[in-house]
Amino acid sequence: MDIDRAMRRLAATQHGSLGWRQARELGADGRCLRRRVQRGDRERPSPLVLRRAGAPRTFRQRCAEGVLDVSGRAVASHLTAAALLGLPGFR
Repeated sequence: MDIDRAMRRLAATQHGSLGWRQARELGADGRCLRRRVQRGDRERPSPLVLRRAGAPRTFRQRCAEGVLDVSGRAVASHLTAAALLGLPGFR
């Protein structure tokens, strides 16, 4: 599977975003990733996160990017988790 396809598949499971480290684990090097940002295929909302260019911005995507921004060593919790779960009174 080529790198772009692998990145698209993974990003699709994470609301259009993936971590820089995840992309590297799929076989992309830094130059490859920077090139995709430069040509407009990907956006870089933070130094450690890539987003599919043009992906709709959603609350779930922002949450995923927050977790990815710390290299996957985090979870959405407390009020954010309540909103993600759709608990009454949390948005």
